[in-house]
Amino acid sequence: MKLGISKHPERRVHQLQTGHAERLRVYHQEAIASDRVRLFERLIHRDLGYLRHVGEWFNLTVEQAIAQIQFTIIQYSAVDNLREKMRLHRI
Repeated sequence: MKLGISKHPERRVHQLQTGHAERLRVYHQEAIASDRVRLFERLIHRDLGYLRHVGEWFNLTVEQAIAQIQFTIIQYSAVDNLREKMRLHRI
């Protein structure tokens, strides 16, 4: 499972498919405010670090990935100064 951000997910899948033997597809998408999208990606990758295979590829099910994405959005959407709190390791 690859967890990452893209403005054009279908185009990104096509790029990734070139070097991949198995058929890749988009299972889930979320619209996230542009000023938070990279922060959310970092939080998701951090929280799932124990399941990381390599880079942005993780060993988890589609259901687990969607649950983590939605949990992160709910948990951190209302946090003020999210970037600063992350920088200070308060989140």
